[in-house]
Amino acid sequence: MLILTLIIIGLDSSINMYFFLLIAIITMIPILVQIGFEKKYAKNPNEYLLTILGMAITVVIMGTLLFILSPRF
Repeated sequence: MLILTLIIIGLDSSINMYFFLLIAIITMIPILVQIGFEKKYAKNPNEYLLTILGMAITVVIMGTLLFILSPRF
């Protein structure tokens, strides 16, 4: 995801935002499915919270990198 984000930043077109959102949605779908399965089938019922925390941290880091490295984002 980081490599694709840096490639998107390097492109000089107005489609960067839409392309980034598409990649973010495609990346988040398996994570959301994993969260659902962890919540339903995990031995520890709170295990899914760790996955949600990891996803939130990733979103914050990616958003920060986009804000810092892409002046038009």
